[in-house]
Amino acid sequence: MSSDRNENRSLFGTIVGSTLAIIGGAMIYGGYRDKVIESYVVNTPSTKLQEIPSILDKTSNPVYAKLEGQVGSDFPLTSDYTHEQAAIVEKKIQGVWYSFRYRESNLANSDSSESKMKRPFYIHEGKGKMRVTIAPSLAEKCDLEKVHVHEERGGNFLLSVTLGLMGIAYPYKYIHTEYILPLNRNLLILGNISKTQGGSITVNPPKTGFFVPDFPAVITMKSQEDYVEELEKNARSNFIWGGIVGALGFLTVVGSQLSR
Repeated sequence: MSSDRNENRSLFGTIVGSTLAIIGGAMIYGGYRDKVIESYVVNTPSTKLQEIPSILDKTSNPVYAKLEGQVGSDFPLTSDYTHEQAAIVEKKIQGVWYSFRYRESNLANSDSSESKMKRPFYIHEGKGKMRVTIAPSLAEKCDLEKVHVHEERGGNFLLSVTLGLMGIAYPYKYIHTEYILPLNRNLLILGNISKTQGGSITVNPPKTGFFVPDFPAVITMKSQEDYVEELEKNARSNFIWGGIVGALGFLTVVGSQLSR
C-alpha cells in the first residue's frame, strides 16, 4: 500500500516537474526570440523611402528592409474623443462582474459602432514624396495609442455577485477604451518590400513563425531605442524566470525519482 502511494507521488512529481521544465524552456526560448528580433532591429541598415525603387529594380524578389516614415492615409478616420485623424480606430467595451474578471465584448455585434475600423494607409517622409503602402497583414501587428478610457455603470452590484455565483455573467460596470494609430506619427518598420503589378510599393510581413524567428516583422510607433530597450527587458525577464522555473522543474523530477 505504501509502495503504491510512493509510486503515485513519484509519478505526480514527475508530471509536475516535467511541466515546469517545459514552461521554463518555452520562456527561455521566448527570450531568445526577443534577442533575435533585437539583433535585426539594430543591425539591419535603415533604407530611405526614395531609395526603394532603385533597390527593387535590381531584383524581382522581395527585399527585407528597415524603414521609417510618417503615417498617411487618403481616407482617414476621426477619433470620437480626441478628434485626431487616424488610420486605425479601435474601440473596446469590457464588462466587469463580481469576480473582477474582464470580459471583452465585440462592439461590431451591437448598434453603437464597429469594434475596429481600419483604412488603407502608407508611410512617407513628407508631403508629395515617396509613399510605401502598408499591407493589411502587417498593419494588424501595429501597436496603437490609448487615447480614452471611461467607465459606465451597468447592473446592480449585489445582483452581479448573486448571478456570478451561479455562473452567469452580469456586469455591474463597463469600461470603454479607444485606441488609435494617428496620422503623421512616426513608424519603425521591418518587413519585405516589393513592387506590385500596378507599380506601387508595398511592405509585407516576412513569412515566419514562432519557431522561425529569422527576419521578424516589426511595426511600432516606438523609437528604435525604446523598442530595443523593451526587447532587452523582456528577454532578460524571460531568461531569469525561465531559468528559475526550468531548474525548479528539473529538481522536482529528480526529487520524485529519488523518493521512490
